[in-house]
Amino acid sequence: MTDGGDGNTNFSNELKCRISNSLKGKKQSEETKLKRKKTLTETWKNENLRQLKRNQTNELIRLCVIGTKGKPSKKKGIKLEQSIKDKMSTSKKEYFKNNKPHNFIEIDLQIKNNIYSDFNNGINKFRLHKKYNLCRSIIERLIKEYETK
Repeated sequence: MTDGGDGNTNFSNELKCRISNSLKGKKQSEETKLKRKKTLTETWKNENLRQLKRNQTNELIRLCVIGTKGKPSKKKGIKLEQSIKDKMSTSKKEYFKNNKPHNFIEIDLQIKNNIYSDFNNGINKFRLHKKYNLCRSIIERLIKEYETK
């Protein structure tokens, strides 16, 4: 078993259509909606995360990657050369690589130690993410931090 994300990424158009059609018309249960709402509410209580998202948005507006509210982007309708598109794509990837929101979430030392202990006892990362109600990227970062010590 793995945490996912390492499977086939070259899906055929036929398979994409089948998956799309199978998901159309399905509605999420009220329980799922409430869980998502609770998670987002708890996440956005973190002032560091809110400030990070504000800074990211302001930086993207400054770079004219996104427009400001109610105003179209200055670059809307302008055809860009491939070299410029590549440069923008690279700079955005680099920016978000260095400014991930989960880098700012503080984890209590006792919880970290419990996660390390559980990981050493053979509990996989997916179960740790469920047990401690943390996103998998945070668990991933903590395990990597632990393994480098």
